[in-house]
Amino acid sequence: MGRKNKKSLTVQEVEKAKVLFASGLTYHAVGVELRRDPKTIKRVLSTPEVVAEVQELKAEIANLYEDLSKKILVSISDEDIKKANLRDRLISAGIATDKSQLLKGGSTQNILIGLRMFMLKALENI
Repeated sequence: MGRKNKKSLTVQEVEKAKVLFASGLTYHAVGVELRRDPKTIKRVLSTPEVVAEVQELKAEIANLYEDLSKKILVSISDEDIKKANLRDRLISAGIATDKSQLLKGGSTQNILIGLRMFMLKALENI
């Protein structure tokens, strides 16, 4: 795997680790990305100060996904529903909504049901 030696993480590595972890990667995946031992990543990301920073980053990222989801859903017009690429837009909105909910620690099951119902209604109008 070609990991670096056991030196402490640089400031840049810590910042990148925070963003990657807040985006949903595991300690192992962050370690692979930074070419560092996952135990080192976990140790650094588990300090109370960093945990708080990661939670703030998660909230920011979740809000970005939520905003994206809203923009996509609002952009769908009656004309769009009749176009073939509607499926792609709905899937994109669903993914963004799902990611937003996951990062906020919420359930995605009800959103999936709601999205399916929306898709069925949209297909009825075609």
